[in-house]
This record gives sequence, structure tokens and C-alpha cells, in this order.
Amino acid sequence: MEQPSLSGKAIKVFYSYAHEDEAFRKDLEKHLSTLRRRGVISEWHDRKVVAGANWEQEIDQNLSAAHLILFLVSADFLDSDYCYGKEMKQALEQQTRGKSRVVPILVRSVSWEDAPFNHLQVLPRDGVPIQSSTWLKDEAWTQVVKELRKVIAEIHVPEPEEQPAAGQPQPSRIFDVPHPRNPFFTGREEILQQLHISFAPGHSMALTQSIGGLGGIGKTQIAIEYAYRYQQHYRYVFWINADTSESLQTGFVNIASLLHLPLPAKDIDITVTMNALREWFRDNEHWLLILDNADDLDLLNAYQMLLHANKGHILITTRAAATGGLTARTTSIEPMAKEDAALLLLRRAKVLTPEATLEQASEKMRKDAEVIVAILDGLPLALDQASAYLEETGSSLANYVSFYQQRHSELLNERGRFALGHPQPVAATWSLSFQVVEQANPAAAELLRFCAFLQPDAIPIDMFIVGRYELGSVLEPVADNLFTLDRAIGELLKFSLVKRSLDRQSLQLHRLVQAVLRDTMDMQAQKIWMERVIQVLLKTCYQLEPKIWEQCQPYVLQAQHLLLLTDEYNFISSDVASIFTLAGNWLAKYFFYVEAEPLFERALRIREQVQGPEHPSTATNLSNLAFLYEEQGRYAEAEPLFERALRISEQGRGPEHPSTAINLNNLAILYEEQGRYAEAEPLFERALRIREQVLGPEHPSTATNLNNLGLLYKIQGRYAEAEPLYERALRISEQVQGSEHPDTATSLNNLAILYEEQGRYAEAEPLYERALRISEQVQGPEHPSTATSLSNLALLYKDQGRYAEAEPLFERALRIREQVLGPEHPKTKTAKGHYLSVKRKLSEGDQCADN
Repeated sequence: MEQPSLSGKAIKVFYSYAHEDEAFRKDLEKHLSTLRRRGVISEWHDRKVVAGANWEQEIDQNLSAAHLILFLVSADFLDSDYCYGKEMKQALEQQTRGKSRVVPILVRSVSWEDAPFNHLQVLPRDGVPIQSSTWLKDEAWTQVVKELRKVIAEIHVPEPEEQPAAGQPQPSRIFDVPHPRNPFFTGREEILQQLHISFAPGHSMALTQSIGGLGGIGKTQIAIEYAYRYQQHYRYVFWINADTSESLQTGFVNIASLLHLPLPAKDIDITVTMNALREWFRDNEHWLLILDNADDLDLLNAYQMLLHANKGHILITTRAAATGGLTARTTSIEPMAKEDAALLLLRRAKVLTPEATLEQASEKMRKDAEVIVAILDGLPLALDQASAYLEETGSSLANYVSFYQQRHSELLNERGRFALGHPQPVAATWSLSFQVVEQANPAAAELLRFCAFLQPDAIPIDMFIVGRYELGSVLEPVADNLFTLDRAIGELLKFSLVKRSLDRQSLQLHRLVQAVLRDTMDMQAQKIWMERVIQVLLKTCYQLEPKIWEQCQPYVLQAQHLLLLTDEYNFISSDVASIFTLAGNWLAKYFFYVEAEPLFERALRIREQVQGPEHPSTATNLSNLAFLYEEQGRYAEAEPLFERALRISEQGRGPEHPSTAINLNNLAILYEEQGRYAEAEPLFERALRIREQVLGPEHPSTATNLNNLGLLYKIQGRYAEAEPLYERALRISEQVQGSEHPDTATSLNNLAILYEEQGRYAEAEPLYERALRISEQVQGPEHPSTATSLSNLALLYKDQGRYAEAEPLFERALRIREQVLGPEHPKTKTAKGHYLSVKRKLSEGDQCADN
């Protein structure tokens, strides 16, 4: 949101245009009307010259007083002697002196590349004139106004007392920033604008702000850009390197020197200088003090009295995640957005000019740039390094990707010969932080090394506690309780080496931090940490509740990441296979079949290599993968896997073993789904016989087989044979597992469906209602099984024409499917079809009633 200027005065906008473009000027005025009504801007154009006035003098006075000058560019504008020769020339001179900002707006198509303003960014940014925009004209103006709002936010209107009388000298100004402005600075607009707005008078924020984040994330560059962009808002801009107590003191003494205050000498103590400086900060306005690299915030405690002065602005850059009461507002700097990062890379590599947009790059160039952005995870310093390499070697973007994959350690240690503002490469930037952490808290350093082998976006903190006995002798005692673990995490937060989620349950770290950490270890050390990660994951995964997806999801991400690392480190073990199997089962349970497949495939391959092709665990993994194929209708791929699993079980454990019954059931269900009922029936019967004989007639697994055989009969219309099997299965579930168990709900649904298909609605309804109640109470109101029960009951209502009762149930089932599975999942689409069908029926009924 734009704020009025620091003085509270409106920004004066001057329209320079040809009268043939009057309609465009009026359109733009309408789109800027909200800013005019709020007093942010006031506008002037030559139609405001009153009758009898000297029009040339009026134009000259208003043009000279303008803070923002808009050129409405067209062939008529460039052809106008007055617009081109008088207004344009004066406006550009005012911009050069820093008195005004000039923005050309292309309203009609014309060749303007040789115009005197060709060095300025033209709007619209895509270079498409307003008149010939492929958008609606209002949308084109909206984009232009969005850019103008950014410009307006940067403009400073001096205080009345700042305006010198004619012939009087300008007030003294100090701009003491030791860095040049970065010509390749890209993006970060929201951060800069928010800093500016929070510093504005009348804002509730106090006048000290900090920007924090990982080394190399661009904090200093943002501070430099802020100083240059908003320098007109300040009479004094000071910069101090705050990384040591010595540099802090030197910086403050330098400011005192610039202000001609008493300096430390043989007869003048440093405290005299500091007191004089504190009084100056207290008594003067319109100053900005930037404290750069203030990573050790304790060093600033000695200057608290100075920093609490309330008539200026203080901006601190720091790696520390927490600033306590030192600042009123802390902005955490994230990696660059993909588009901004790609544009920075191409501009800095001199592939594009500093003014060019991403759209001006070829499609291949954009895609190659985005690949580099992804592997460097949007870190500005790494992008600058990559750009320097590309510029200095003339290498292609595609070649850089290949080189990085082979030699990333070398590339992360190369800075380039002409580094701007940050002379050290990524690896060196972080090495000192690693050393400080190691000295201050060795367990924190070990924690960081452990995290170097995990999926970095969401690392559950619980895993450190659950798996603490696998973390090594240094980290284990620290992870024994959350208090000491928090202390270790806090040490990493001091340097923004990790970030903690808002709910405090997980950590995040940058991918390049992981890469640099791994590069500091030899292969033996890396394998030790990999083995620790595997054991901690395995221990944690076994303790999770598979029915709660929110618990499982972070560990699914870790298992998928482990899949990549096992390729890199050639880690093959039954423990790894177990992790992949567990994660694959969770994904399959929640219908994420595509995501589960590579985990199941790798688990099977590992089982075959480590435990042998005929091992019972191999049979289990064969069945898992076959089930996945079956659920996707890939029956031809599933069948040989189910058959092989059955053969392994029969040969290894015997034809009457319960595991053989499981494999018989699996193959029978596959046959049933293909309509091969004659082949399925003897397998179901044999599996039922095994379970009755080995496990007993009242065992829950026996109930499962009764349900399976009952379903086969029902599908064939053999209702009289199916009903006693369903009833017996329900009785077993109620007696053995309890009347509120999810398996009881399944049996209730099965029997209710049988009744419904025979038109026995009155008998089906209470069973569906009871099944729904169990699902809601035991598995939760948002569980997929609850969605199934809701749909079953809703379908019963629909079959009876009770559409008003069916609608809210279908709607709720749809909402659960969308939340759990996503809008594109087949089950979600089926649920949506049911819901829309009932909505149509209700709508048709309303229309009939009206007629």
C-alpha cells in the first residue's frame, strides 16, 4: 500500500502528451483516481490552463514543480515539437538532477528506440502498446498503474523547511555508503516497499528494522539498494560494518567525523564522542543508519542508547533469526522467486541487458536458466557466482548445469574476478559460521551434519528425539530432551543455517548448505551419517500412526529423498527396503499410487538383492507392487507378481500357511475385478478354509475372507449365498474387534450394499448410518473412510429420490476427497460427479415446482 510522502505532501504528477492521445490521458487519470482521492498524488496537464493565462509559463511552472513526469508515447508525441523539444528535454534534465522521475508509457505503436528516453524502462513492461494490447485495455492500464505505484512509493517530497529560498545554498547532505549500486539488482520489490512503508511517519512500527537470513541470501544487496533507491528521503545516510566491536566503534567515529563532532584524542575520551553522537541522533531528523553484518547482536548492546534514538531510521542486516527487543520488525529474506532469480542470472551473465525482461530471452534460455536456479535453490550469491563463471568462460547455460552436476564443489568455491559487494564464494561464506557453531555447541554442528542428508524442506524435530540413540555420542544426550535440543537448534538459528516452522515442529535448511556440508566430509564420514539417517528414519516410521496422514507425510518426503541418496551412495540394505515399503504403504493407503510406485519398485529390487528372490519379505514386496498395479487397472502387470508371491509362499511356508491365504486372496481379488469369477471362487474358498482351520472360525482374518467370498457372490447376483457370509463376518467383527471398530464399519457397509441392491432400503439405511457414525468417531470426520461411508448413505438416498438429504452428504464427501486426494484424483472426480448429479436433480425439481 502506498503511503503519502514523508512530509505528508502529495506527489505532483505531470502528463506530457500529444492532444491526439487525449483519450489515453483520461483513461490513465481514471485508473489513478484512488491515489488522487487519498491525497497520494495531484495531477496536472495542459487542459488545466485557464482562459487568458500564459499557457507556456503555466506548463513550465508545473513541469518544473513535478515529482513524476509521464510521457504518453505515440507517433504524435514524438512528432510534436513542443512535447519532444521542450517538455521531454526539460523532464530528462530534471531526472538527471534527481529532481523528478520520468516514466514513458507506450500508448500507440511507434519506433521509439532512438528517442532520448530509450535508457528508461518503458511501460507496459512487455513493450506492447496500450492500444494493441492482447488484453482488454483496462487490464493493460492496471498493469501500468501497478508499476507506477512502485515508482510513487520511492519518490520523496522535501519538507517545506528543506526548500531553500532563492539564492540560498542547498542544505548539506551526507551519503556515506561504501558500496556502489548494483546495476544487476533484481526483484525483492515487496521487501523494499515494505521497509519503506514501515519507516513512513505515522506508521505503527518503530524506527529500527532488521533484515535477516542465511549468508549469501542478499541482505547486504537489499540494504544497498534501499539506500540508493530512497536516498532522496534522507538528508544523511550512514553505513557501518557491524561484524566486530572494532569495526562498530570505527564506524561510529567515522560518522562523528563526517558530522564534525568531537573525535577521540589524547585529551578526548571515546565516551565524549559517543555522547555527542547520541545527542546528534536524538536532535536531528531524516537520517538513515545501516548496520551491516550485525551477526553477533550482543555487540550492539554497548550502543543501545545510540540505537534507541527516535528521530531517524536504523536498518540492520544480520544472520540471526531472533533480534529480541532490538528491532520492532524483522524481515526474513527467502531465496529468490524463480522468475526473478532467472532474470538476475541472465542479466549478470550479460546474456540480457540490465533493463531487459525475462520475456526477451528465448524459451530455451529461460528453461536452462530455471534449471540453474533450481539446483542453486534461488540463492543470490550462488547465482552471482554462476553468472560470473558464465561471463568469464563464455560457457553455455546447459554446460554449466552439466559441470555443476560433476564438479559442484569447485564451482561453489569460485567467486569470479569482478565480484560486486560480496567477494567470498558460497562455501567460504558459510565455513566461518560452521566453525563458530562447532566451537559454541558441538551437538549443534552434529545436528546440522545429520540434516545435510535429509529432505531439507520439512525435517520433523520429533525424529531427533525418537531416534536419539542412533545419532552418535555427541548428539544423543542433547536430543534426549527438547530443552537441550532447542538450545542446539538455537545455535543454528543464530546464523540462519536453519529455519524453524511457525508451529515449531520442523526445520528447514537451504540445499546449498547441505551440499557444502557434505563436501566438507570424506566419503567414510558421509556413509556414517547416511547410516544414522536410515536408522533414525526406520525407528521413527515404525512408531507412526498410519491412519493420520499429517503424521506420515513429512516422513514420506524423507523416504522419497532417501531414494535419491541411495542412488548416489549405493546404499542397499533391508532397512532401506523397509523404509520404502512403509512409505509406499502410506501413499497407497491415501491413493497416491504414482508416488508410491518407485518406492515399492526399489524396495522389491533391494529385497531380491539382499534377501533373495524366494524370501518371504520378497513375496510381501511383490504383493505390494502388484496391488498398486491392480488399483490402477494394470491387471496384466499385477497378475505375474501375485502369482509369483503365491508360489514363494506355498514353497517357503507351506500350502496351508496364513501367508498363503493372504496371497490366495490377493490373486482371487484380481481375477474378480476382471470378471473372471470362476477362477476367483476356488481361491477364495481355499483361503477361507485355511483361515478357519489355522486361525479359527471366529478370527478377524476369517471375517475378511467371508466378506471377500460374499462380495464375489453378490457381484454375480447370488444374494442368498452372499447374505449369510456377510452376516457372519459382521458378527465376528462385533464380537472379536468390537462394535465400534473400523472393520465392523466395513462389514456394515457390505451388508447394507447387499440390501440396497435388492431394494431393501429400510434395512440398509440403519446399517449405513451406523457405519458412518463409527468412521466419524474412530477414524475422524475428515478421513477417507468417512468419505466412503458418506457416499454410501448418500447413494441410498439418491436411489430413493431423496435428493435434499443426499446433497449435503455428497458435498461433504467431495470436500474430504479434495482435501485429502486433491481435485484431480479419480475418486475426487467421482465424488464431484455424484454431487453435481444431485444438484441437477434438485434444480430440475425447483423448475418443475415453479411451472
